[in-house]
Amino acid sequence: MHHMRTFVQRSFGDAAWREVLSSMSPEDASALGGLVPVGWYPLALQHRLLKAIDAALGEGDGNLVARIGCYEAQQDLTVVHRLFLKMANPGFVLQQAGRYWGRFYDSGTWDIDRVSSTQANGVLRGLDPFDPSMADYLRAYIGEMWALMGATSVDVKTVVRGGDIHLSGRWA
Repeated sequence: MHHMRTFVQRSFGDAAWREVLSSMSPEDASALGGLVPVGWYPLALQHRLLKAIDAALGEGDGNLVARIGCYEAQQDLTVVHRLFLKMANPGFVLQQAGRYWGRFYDSGTWDIDRVSSTQANGVLRGLDPFDPSMADYLRAYIGEMWALMGATSVDVKTVVRGGDIHLSGRWA
């Protein structure tokens, strides 16, 4: 969520971050007032923050969620990561990201299927609490991650079915 704050500040200015916080409950605003880059925060708070940013600074239609997902991928993947990842297949990287999911989130598990050298599918199950906007966030994050590692013609789609997020991705 640290990157969400920097996204707001860099895209809209410091006053915009204060506007987002003022639109949230006092408890949430307090928790977010002292964000640290390596902090552990509840998934529900992430959902509420995404919605608050979109409502306060966007149109309230979820379009900022994808922009935030791209921005976070850009911030998470340093130049060193990008150079290393250029030697890997995007399907392999998605598979590894699925394995590391639990280091960043306390719910949900990924099932990843590397269909071919240019296609992978995945299902994120058991995300609690569940918010369908997470599908847009993940679509943007994973698409940007693959693009940053050198994949071209990246096409990532997500569909929500019964509380699970189904992801399908292709690249060249």
